[in-house]
Order: sequence, then C-alpha cells, then structure tokens
Amino acid sequence: MLRSKSIKKLLCILFTLVYGGVIWAQKLPKTLQHDLHLAVKANEAGKIDSADYYYGLVLKKINTGLPLALQVRLQLNIGQFYAEHAEWDKARDVLESALALARSNKLRQQELQIHLQMASNAFQANEIPKADQHLNNLEKNASKYPKELAQALNLRAKIYSYASQLDRANQALEHAKTLALQANEQALAIEILKQLATNYKNQAGKLSQAHACFLQLIKLQVQENQKNELLAERLEFAELLQQMGENAQAQAQLLQALQDSRDQADSTQQAEVCARLGELFLAQKQWQEALKYLSQGLVLSEKSNNEFQSAEILHLQGGAYLGLGKGEEAAQSYREALRKYESTGNELASAGVLTDLTKLLKDQRTYSTALEYLQKALDIRQRNQEVLGALDLRLEMARIFLLQKKPASALNSLGNAEPLARESGSKSHLSDTYHLLAEAHAQSGNYNLAYRFSNAYHSLKDEMFSEKQSQQINELNTRYRTRELQQNLEKQSLQKRRAESRLLNYALGAVLLVTGLLGLLFFQNYRARAQKRLQKQQVAILGKERESAELRSMISGEENERSRIARELHDGLGTLLATVKLQFGAVQNTLPEVSQAKTYQKADALLDEACSEVRKISYNLMPAILQQYGLEYAIADLCNDVEKSGRLAVSFIPYGLEEALDEKTAAAAYRIVQELVKNVLRHAEAKELIVQVTRDEGQLNITVEDDGQGFLVAEKLAAPGIGLQSIQSRVTLLNGQLDIQSQPGKGSTFNIDIPLSDQVI
Repeated sequence: MLRSKSIKKLLCILFTLVYGGVIWAQKLPKTLQHDLHLAVKANEAGKIDSADYYYGLVLKKINTGLPLALQVRLQLNIGQFYAEHAEWDKARDVLESALALARSNKLRQQELQIHLQMASNAFQANEIPKADQHLNNLEKNASKYPKELAQALNLRAKIYSYASQLDRANQALEHAKTLALQANEQALAIEILKQLATNYKNQAGKLSQAHACFLQLIKLQVQENQKNELLAERLEFAELLQQMGENAQAQAQLLQALQDSRDQADSTQQAEVCARLGELFLAQKQWQEALKYLSQGLVLSEKSNNEFQSAEILHLQGGAYLGLGKGEEAAQSYREALRKYESTGNELASAGVLTDLTKLLKDQRTYSTALEYLQKALDIRQRNQEVLGALDLRLEMARIFLLQKKPASALNSLGNAEPLARESGSKSHLSDTYHLLAEAHAQSGNYNLAYRFSNAYHSLKDEMFSEKQSQQINELNTRYRTRELQQNLEKQSLQKRRAESRLLNYALGAVLLVTGLLGLLFFQNYRARAQKRLQKQQVAILGKERESAELRSMISGEENERSRIARELHDGLGTLLATVKLQFGAVQNTLPEVSQAKTYQKADALLDEACSEVRKISYNLMPAILQQYGLEYAIADLCNDVEKSGRLAVSFIPYGLEEALDEKTAAAAYRIVQELVKNVLRHAEAKELIVQVTRDEGQLNITVEDDGQGFLVAEKLAAPGIGLQSIQSRVTLLNGQLDIQSQPGKGSTFNIDIPLSDQVI
C-alpha cells in the first residue's frame, strides 16, 4: 500500500479546512454539530472506532434540510477520514455519493475536489488505472480552477515517478508549478518546487534545472517566512552547488544558513551548518578556514550533547590537521571521534575513522583493530546487500593486509572483488581491484599473475583517462557554444552599427578620392626612396630568416634527440632494470635468508631507485601524455607532479585549449612552461605558483607567476642563464613576445604571447 508524506499533508490540510468551514460557515443543527464534534475529538485522540461510529451518525443526518453544498462538504470530509485510515471501500462509497450530489447540482469546484480525493485514494491503494481515470475527469473540467488542476498535476507526477517515468513527472510538475503561481497558491508552489528540485538533482544532466528550482524555491520560502524549511533547502542547495563546482555560491548559501540558524537559536542546526562549511573548505584544501568552522561546530554539538554529530566533526577536524601537517593533533581528533562513534554503536563510522588512523600511524595494533571493525562493517553491508559499500571495505582490508606484508590474507579479501566490480559497472572499483591484486601476487612471488593484473590496471586507467578527457571536452564544447552565441550577438550589433555609418562612409569616400589625387603627385618622388628602404629591409629579413632556420633546425634536432633518448631509456634500460628486479625477487623467494642481509636490502632499494629514476628521466625528456592527450593535460600533469612533491602549491588555469595545437607548437609551448617551472623551483624560493595557458582569437598566451624572491629584470636580461636563453629562443622561433615583470622580494611574472596564425615551425 502506497503512502506519501505530501499526500498525508494534503489530506490534513483539506480535513482542517472542510471541518472549519462546516463549523463556522454554516449553522448546523445542534445534534449534527454535536456528533461531528465528538467524531473529530475521537479521531484526534486516536480512538478510531469511536470516530467511525460518530461519523456514521453524521452520515445518517446529513440530508435533513442542510444546503446541498454543505452536504457535499461533509461527505468529502468523512471520505477523507476513511482514506486516512485506509478504509478504502467506505471512503469510496461516501465520496461516490458526494460526487453524484455535486454533479447533479452543478457544484463544479466541489466535484473537482472529490475527483482529486478519489484519485489520491486510488493511488494510495495502488489502483493506478482508477487514479488515472479520476484525474482525467478532473482535468477535462478544471480550466477555470488552476489550483485544483495544479493539485491534480502534482498527483499525476507522483504516479509517473512511481512508474519511473521521471521526464513525464517533471513535465507535469513544471505545469503544476506555473498554475500554482498563477493562482497565488504559494504553499502549493513550494511543495511542487521541492519535488522538482529533488527530481532534477537526482537525474543525470539536470543539475542546471535543479539549480533554477532551488533559486525559485528559496525566494518563495523567504517571501512566506518559512524559516525552518528555508534552512534545510539552503543546505541541500549548497550540496548541489558543490557538485556543480560552484564553491563560492555554496559557501554563500551555507553562511546564510548559519545566520538563519543563529537567529533561531538552534545549536544543533548551527553545528550542522558549521560542519558543512568545514567540509567545503576541506575540499578546497583551505585547512585553517575549515578548522575555524569545525571548532565552532564542535562546541555547539557538545553543548547539545549530540555525540554522533560531535564524532563527525572530530573526524573532519582530523583531516584538517592532517592537511596542515599536524600529525599528533590529527591522531588525537581521530581517537576522540572513534570513542564517540563507539559510544553510539556506529561500527561503520568507527571503521572509517580507524582506517584514517591506520594510515596516519602505521601501527600494527591499530591495523588489527581496524580490520576487526572493517569486518563488522562488511557483515552489515553484506546483510543490507550494499554491493559497492561491501566492495570498498574489502579493498580497504586488502590494503591493510598488504601493509602488513600478508599477501595471502589480502588475496582472500579480494576473493570475488573482480566479478563484483565488473557487475557493478564501477570502473574505479575495478581499477583499484586490479592494482591490489597485482601487488598481492607480487608479494606472493607469483610474477606472471602480478604482470597480468598490472597490465589490466594500466589499460583500464588509460581508458578511464580517455573517458574523463571526453567528458571534459564536452564541457569545454558547451562553454565554447555559449561563447560562440555571445560572439554572434556581438557580430549582429556590429553589422547594425556598420549599416548606420554607411552614408557617412560615402561622404568620406569622396573626400578620400580628392586626397588620393593629390597624393598621386607625390608618389613618384616617394617611390624611389621607398625602393631603397625595401632593399635594406629585404637584406635584414633574409638574415633573420637564416637565423630562424638555424634556430629551428637546432630545436628540432634537440626534440628528436630527446625522443630517441627517452625511447632508449624506456624500452632498453627500463626493460632491463625491470627484468633484473624480477630476478632479484626470485632470489629472495629461493633464498629467504638473503633478504635479511643489509647488502641485499641496500641493493634492492638502489634498484627500485634506479627504476624510478629511469622512468622519471624518460618522462621528462618526452612525456607520453603530451603526444597522447595534448598540451592542456601535459601541463596539468606537470603541475600535479610539482604539487605532489610538496615543494610548491601550484594552480593551473587552462582556457580555450579544446582545439589541439600542431605537435611541434605544443611541444615548444610545453618546453617553455617546463623551463619556467624549473627556474621557479631552482631559484625563486616561492610558496605558490600560478600557470595560466589561454588560447583566444588566434593567439596563445602563457603566464607563469610566482610569489618568490624576485630579481632585477635588466640584470637578468643582460646576463641570461641557460634556461632563460632556451625560453627566449623558443619564443623567438614562434614569432612570440616575452615580457618579464619582477622586483626583488615581490615575485615575478613571465608573460608570453604567441600568434598562432604566424607559426613557422
């Protein structure tokens, strides 16, 4: 049997309105008024049998001289009572009687209300065809009654949703919203907008529609002064904005929600909003701001004795301390969160905290405890048939076993992980499974299987990267189409201005004709002098072209040599080192006592370091990502590697790079950025670096800005180092311009403009 909160709410509202109308709009006979009063009181007290008895008395006395409209309203009221308690047969009998009376006396609005109630009853009783029939009857005659039609469409949308026809449900709700606003039924419009926003938020590709619904919903709730509901909607809207990447707008909504909760003096809500703000700043790696709000939330949650909320905030607080590099404080927050989660009996949350604590402390005792909780959480997830949740826990258990050098236990945890991941369709879970299986088999000495799973992992990662790239390209295409529309509007405006100035051009043309005749008199004299200047310029151009050709040949040879060396390192030395590593592992498996020798351990570590160094050198010489995915992703990968090193915070801002550059131009631009980033790392002593690469109107702009110690530009240009010389050479070859702005103690900015239409490479 279907029951909807919104339908129950509607029933309660209608019940109150009808009962109020009966008592105050008309003077009822005393006996009838007495029975009706007793029926309502019994219903409010939960004495359903008594209420049924008194409503039965009311039904017997309804037609004793009462106005027809009042008879219909009483029957509708009683029909709603029976529907509220799932007495569908009784409700149908009473409502059919009311419908016949309303229809025969042309009480049109009451007839529509009865159809709506009967449709609602049929829907709750899971009699969908009957509900559809009543709604059809209502819609045929409701053109003059927008409120009733909006209510009917709202109910029809619920039927569509029940049948998983979300697009049709949303169409019905959009129409219902328009009608409710036209009828000035703000409460009904708010209810419809809530459902619309929820539907759009949970549908793929509908985030922009959900965004518009939330804006309209919040505006109406502000007008209606619905403070409690408004606070909840702001929190939901902030979550949506975070999904859309609109962190600034999400922060604005959360700050307003925080102010609303303070106005209402609701410490629980204040703590919840503070936790959400802290989580938002954590996602942006703004650790101090996150701690500020999380600390406020913790005080409020402990004030209201909300143990679970306090535990959640402490868990987030541990992440903030970890981001600041404060390991001891992070561990303390995690332990306190664990204690509170355990006091509430929440094993799943306890497992999450213990996992974080395990990663932080690398403590064998903590490993054991974490595995214990993970196993309990796994049992719960499996009982609830949460496939992906259970798979997450299996993968986490495998990671811990591998940290403990227990490959057999890891393989046991990963037992059916691969088919589960395939069945779920989650490529990220399948990728993690392959990676862990490869590592577990490698620890077990089964290198054939380790190699197979490692290949599967890398192939899947490449596929996922390609899909991510396609998604980003689609997003860039959307941005491009928006920009193209704006440009079309600007072109239309320009054409209009040109048309208005055409007459003026004719007049100017006549003046220019006269001026041209006068200029012809001086042309012969000027021509002789111009030819001499042209000859000099041609000589200079030929010299520059020769220099450019030499420079182009040198840089081309350098890139070819880089590619050759990179291939040799990767395919030759890299393969050789990998083979040596496998053989070295085989020695350890054959003679376990050898692994205890310090000389063996040192050699093994040096061999790992050599493999890593060969990969790094090969990648720096010629990154494969540049050839496979283009300039934007190559520079993004370079910036990510620098930031992961912990030496520098790097922000990369690309724009307009969705259209690929030719291979040689992209390589030259990448080398310029690479050299600039290296210079910052070597000389600038900077903390933050911004790399911006923009393609717009036939020009590529590269801007690299740091907050380091700076330098005197004139001195640097007078005696440039090898790095700056390389940058200048490549910029010259691209017919570009290099501008350097820097002062001691104020950082530096390198700005490079490259006209793509003039490329000569």
